[in-house]
Amino acid sequence: MADQTDTSEAENKSPAVGDVDPPSSKEAEAVPAESVGSAEKTASAPQVEPAQSAPASEEAAPKRPSNIVIGLCLAVIGVFIVAVITLFTPTPTRDQDIPYLLGPIEKQLDAHVRYKRPSPLEQKDWRNDFVVEQNIWTNEVSKIILGRPDAKPIEFKRDYLLYLGDSYFKDEPKFAEAKAAYLTANATPRIAHANGYDYGDDELWRRLGYCDTRLGFYGEAENWLKKALKFNEEAAKTNHDVSLKGTHSRILDNLAENYIRMGQPKKAEELIQQRLRDMSQPDPKQCVEVPVLLNYALLKEREGDLRTSEVFYKLAITQCEKDDAAKGPVVPQSINDNNRTLARVLMNYSHMLRLAHRNDEAIATMTRALCIYDNPPS
Repeated sequence: MADQTDTSEAENKSPAVGDVDPPSSKEAEAVPAESVGSAEKTASAPQVEPAQSAPASEEAAPKRPSNIVIGLCLAVIGVFIVAVITLFTPTPTRDQDIPYLLGPIEKQLDAHVRYKRPSPLEQKDWRNDFVVEQNIWTNEVSKIILGRPDAKPIEFKRDYLLYLGDSYFKDEPKFAEAKAAYLTANATPRIAHANGYDYGDDELWRRLGYCDTRLGFYGEAENWLKKALKFNEEAAKTNHDVSLKGTHSRILDNLAENYIRMGQPKKAEELIQQRLRDMSQPDPKQCVEVPVLLNYALLKEREGDLRTSEVFYKLAITQCEKDDAAKGPVVPQSINDNNRTLARVLMNYSHMLRLAHRNDEAIATMTRALCIYDNPPS
């Protein structure tokens, strides 16, 4: 029994030589998983060349130019295009933005600033033009005073001060600025030079006196005007220039008005009568000089004779309108209603109308005067 048991167990343990048994579970577990996976991939996926063949494929492909080379080429092309445009297209320089520095100041002022009748008038910003002109002369005088290397010669200082004063003188009511410029010019010595701008001391002092009258400094105005009158009359003894006679008439007119405003009507009337004698015109109502008519109206207003004063105000207004009609038709309170002398007459006439308690007429008269002052000067 023991032998049989041993024999059966031996038979079970040792299989036959020709038989092939499947591997046991332990043997199946002993097979590495990587080999199984690689086998599956090899069977399912297409064959891929080994990694060693990659360098050979790169050498076979054509080489492309690098980004640096492309950038350099584009930069060269851009520089060439800019050079061509710059060569054939003129561009303004910084100096061309300030045109008066490139040539004579006079030429630029005549072309852009000085007051010619604009066409049309609505397009002319005359207040800004005055500011531009005044800035130009102030800048030129400042450069001379500071001794800057781009300044004009010192002999032009007085010329530029007179230009500056004249600009303020026309730009009413900037009489304080005009007086300051004229005082500085009066203290600046004359230096002879070509193409200079100047006028006599009598005219300069007359303008100073006129500025003081407009500013209410009647005592100073009297001193300047009397000084100008004396100088003018002394010069007329040796020089028969017609301009001296014109200056003499303006001095008498300004001095007569100043005396009226100072409350000295007798002195004013003497000067008015002197003006009438110079014109050989004994009747003031037949006079055609607006300043004389205005002074007579102011004189009668000061004396309290408002009726006679109004007569001369209306004569002065009529004469101004005749002077305007000679230049062309003028529509009241339109853009071409710009006679500054007429505006001055209207302002004083409005004052007389208020004294006569004719307020509606005074307002209408002052309205037209203000309209004239809003229009560009002729």
